[in-house]
Parts: sequence; structure tokens; C-alpha cells
Amino acid sequence: MSCLAGHGPSATAAPGRKLGRTEYQARYRELFRACGKDPDKKVIVGQRLLDDYDRDARVYHVPDRNAVTRMQTALVRQCHARRVLLGP
Repeated sequence: MSCLAGHGPSATAAPGRKLGRTEYQARYRELFRACGKDPDKKVIVGQRLLDDYDRDARVYHVPDRNAVTRMQTALVRQCHARRVLLGP
């Protein structure tokens, strides 16, 4: 599975009850693992997580948006630091 491929059903296809946080985390964990060690792909998946937050909140019990934003900020910072260390 590509980490950049589409993921999960749309919110309109959601079941009658919200899925648990563990299902939400497992879904994104699978996407991050599919990215391997490529920090750029992980940043893209993290941005997708932020972009889909409202949709996911209707389907899953999700962590608060600030936690998701902090995670994305850390991914971007890590990616930038690797570029600085490795050079152009």
C-alpha cells in the first residue's frame, strides 16, 4: 500500500457509531509505515491527516486538533533538519 494512496471510507459511509481512537491510530500508523524512512512522504501524510481531521472526527474518536497540529509541525521540523544536515 502506498502511503500517498487514498485511505479509508468517506464520512458519509460511516457506520452508525464512531470507531475508536485505536482504529484511527492504526489507520494512520499503517500509512506512515508504508512511507518507510522517507520524511517528505511522512510530511505529506501528516498534512493529509490535518486536512481530513474534520471528516475523521465524524467517523472516529480522534485526538484533539492541537495534538495533530503538533505532530505535523514536528514532522516538518524533522524533515527540514535532515535537509540541513545532509545538504542540498
